[in-house]
Amino acid sequence: MKNDIVSINKNYSLLKEDINNKISKIRYKILKCDPLNLLNMAFDARNEIALLSSITWENEDTSEFKNSGDATDIYELSIQRLAEYVQSVFAASTPSENFNSKDCTTLFEEIKSDFYEIYKLTFEFYLVWGHNLTNTQPELTDAEKNFLVEAQALYQVRGKRHQIHEIEYIESLLKPHDPLFQRLFNISVKDITEGLEKLEYSLSQGSVDIFSDVVSLFENRKNNSYSEDNQEIFNNAFGVGLKDVVKVTNWPEKFVKTLSWELGEDKTFFSGADFPGWPIIDLPIAKRPFIIINKISYCFDYYSLVDNFYRALQKAVARTDKTYKWSDFQQIASEDMVEEMFQSILPYSTTFKSNYYYPNNEKDYAENDLLVLYDNTLLIIEVKAGSFVYTAPMLDYDAHVKSYNNLIGKADQQCARIRSYLLKSDSANIYDSHKNIKAKIDMKNFSNIYCLTVTMDNINSAAAKAEKLAFLNLQSDSISIAIDDLMIYRDYFDSPLKFLHFLKERTRVTKESKLVINDEMEHLGLYINHNCYHMLADKINDGMLVSCDQYRVEISNYFNQLYHTSLKPIKPSQDIPLLFNQIIDYLEKNKVKKRSEITNYFLDLSTESKQEFSNRIDTMLTRQEELKRELLIKCSERTDGAPGYTCCVHQDGIFETPYEVRKDSTLSSLLWNGEHDRYLIDIYFNQKKEFKKIEFIKFNIADISEDELPNLKIIGLSSAKRLVQQAAKANKTIGRNELCPCGSGKKFKQCCLKRNFL
Repeated sequence: MKNDIVSINKNYSLLKEDINNKISKIRYKILKCDPLNLLNMAFDARNEIALLSSITWENEDTSEFKNSGDATDIYELSIQRLAEYVQSVFAASTPSENFNSKDCTTLFEEIKSDFYEIYKLTFEFYLVWGHNLTNTQPELTDAEKNFLVEAQALYQVRGKRHQIHEIEYIESLLKPHDPLFQRLFNISVKDITEGLEKLEYSLSQGSVDIFSDVVSLFENRKNNSYSEDNQEIFNNAFGVGLKDVVKVTNWPEKFVKTLSWELGEDKTFFSGADFPGWPIIDLPIAKRPFIIINKISYCFDYYSLVDNFYRALQKAVARTDKTYKWSDFQQIASEDMVEEMFQSILPYSTTFKSNYYYPNNEKDYAENDLLVLYDNTLLIIEVKAGSFVYTAPMLDYDAHVKSYNNLIGKADQQCARIRSYLLKSDSANIYDSHKNIKAKIDMKNFSNIYCLTVTMDNINSAAAKAEKLAFLNLQSDSISIAIDDLMIYRDYFDSPLKFLHFLKERTRVTKESKLVINDEMEHLGLYINHNCYHMLADKINDGMLVSCDQYRVEISNYFNQLYHTSLKPIKPSQDIPLLFNQIIDYLEKNKVKKRSEITNYFLDLSTESKQEFSNRIDTMLTRQEELKRELLIKCSERTDGAPGYTCCVHQDGIFETPYEVRKDSTLSSLLWNGEHDRYLIDIYFNQKKEFKKIEFIKFNIADISEDELPNLKIIGLSSAKRLVQQAAKANKTIGRNELCPCGSGKKFKQCCLKRNFL
C-alpha cells in the first residue's frame, strides 16, 4: 500500500511538471504571434465545425443536431477551448515586442497541436490527481473524492443554457439595475440586451451568414467593381469585423471597456503556485469577456461571453461604484423571475412572494421566498440569487462545498422549516415584512406539497442529484433546479397538470439511488420515455448503478434547434391518447377541484394501459348504441396501490343511469374487493361520440353507513355472480389462474371459484 502511494505521488509530480513545462512553451509561442491574427485564427478554427454543421442542418432531414458547443473527442474539445485560452494568455501576458505576423500561421498549427497535447495530459491528470487526494486530503470520504473529481471535470463544461433563453435570462435579472447603468455608463438595459443579442448572433451565426454573402458576392461580381459594402463583407468574412464589440453592439466605449482586459492586465492567471496558466482552472476571460487590442475591444469566444456575462457585469459595477448594493436588487429580480415562471407554468395559480412567518413566537421570525398554490398542490420555493464560486474545484474544494451548501443546503433547510410550520395546523398565517397577515393558508386543501430550490447560477450537475450528495445533509426531500431548467420546463410543458405529474415523478426519483442522473434534462428525457421513471430502479440489481446520460440528447437537441427557426423541430413527447388529452384540457379549462389528483391517476398508467382504457371507452360507446342503454367499466385496485374505479360512459340520446345506482355499484365493488378507496368516474359524450366532460368522486370505506351495508353486500354478490356467469358463457371455461371475472383483481381460484356461481 505504501509503495502504491509513493508511485501515485511520483506520477502526480511528473505529470504536473510535464504540463507546467508545456504551458510555458505554448505561452512563449502565443506571445510571439500578433494577438489579433492569432485570436482570429483560433476563432475560425472553432467556427469551421459550426459552419459545416449548419450546412448539414439546412440540407438534411434529420433530428440529429450538432450544437457549436458540442465536442465529440478531446481534439475537437481542444479546438473549441483554444480561443478562450489564447485570449486569457494575452490578458495575463504582454506580447513580444518583435512578434512577426507572418510567422503566425506556422506557429498557429504548432499551438493547436501543443494545446491538444496539454488537454490530453490534463485528462490523464484528473485520474492521477483523484488518486492522489488520499495523500493530499486524507480527511475526504470516498464519495467526496469521487464528487470532487467529477466536479472538476464538469467545470470544463460550457453552455449553461440554451441559446433561445440567453437574452431572457439577462434581461430579467438586469431590469432593476437600469437606473444604475444609465448613471454609470449612459446605457439602458434594453440597449445592453439588444447589443448582446447582436453580438451572440455575430459570434454564433455570423460566419454562416457571411459565407453566404461571400458566395453571392462572387456570383454577382462585376468587372473590377468595388464598394464599401463589399469591403465590409470581406472584413467580416476574413477579418475581425464580427468580433469588434462596439461596432457590432453599438454600446458606449466606457461600458465595453469595463468588460475588457488590456493586454497583460491580469496578474493572477500565471501567478498561482499550483496550476499556473492551466486551461482547466478559472480563466481571465470568465471575468471579463473582451480584450483590447490596438484600442479596440474584441470578443472571440461565444460561451465565455454568454456563460459569464451577468456575473461579469456585476463585477464591473463593483469596480466602478463600490457603494452600490447589487445583491439587494438581485434577490428581488430573481424572485420576480421565478414567480413569473411558475405563473406561466401553472396558469390561474395563486402566488405569495417574500413571505414571513413566526415558527415559535413573534420574535422568532423566518422568511420564505415563494409559495405557489394550484388546486390541491402547494409548492414551497426558495430562490438562491447568490453566485456560485468561480474557483476551480481542484484549487479550493472547501469553497465548492460551501457554495453548494449556501445555494442548496440552506435553501433545503428553509423549505423544511416552513413546511413544518404550515403543517402544524389546519390554517397557517403568512405575513408581510410589517407583521401584517398576508394570507391564511388552508392546509386541508392540499394533498401534495413539493419543495423546490431554484438557483440563478447553473449548478445543474450537482442540483440534478443534490439529494445524493451526503455533505449537503438535505432534510425536506426538496429538489434543486437552475432557473435555466425552469425556463425549459415552462417552454416544454403546455399543460400545468402534466407538469405537476412530472414534478411528482421528479420528486419520487430522488429516493432511487440506483439511477445516476447528472443533468436535469436527463430527468425530463426519462419522463418522456418511461413516464413513471422512478420504477426503473426496481429492475436494477442491488449494488448496481445505471447512468442515464443518453436521455438528455433528444430534448437538448430540440431546444438547441429552436434557435434556428428554419429547422422547425418536433417536440419530443409521450404517446398519450386523444381522450386523455381531452380530459386533461377539460379539467384545466374548467378549474375542476382535485384535477391534479385525477390527472395523476390517469397519467400514471403505462402507455399500453392508457391506450387500452381509451379503446375500451370506444368499444363501450359502440356497444351502448347497439343496446340503447349504458354499461359500466370496473377496474380493481392497481398494482401501484392506486384505487380501483367504476366508470360510467354517458351518451346523448341514451338514458343516463341514476346517480344513486352508480354510487351503489361503486360502493358495492369497494366492499366486495376489500378496498379502502374507489373512484366513480363519469365520462360524457355527445351523439357523435365526441368528448364533452368528465366528473369524478373518490369514495372511502368510511363513507358507507351501517344502514347501507346489507344492501351493498347483496349488490356486490349479485354483480360478481353475473360477471362470472357471463365470462363462463362467453369463454366456456375460466382458468384457475386467470383473473376472476368479478373484478376483484384476484385469481379465480382465490376468489369466486369456491362460491359455486357456476
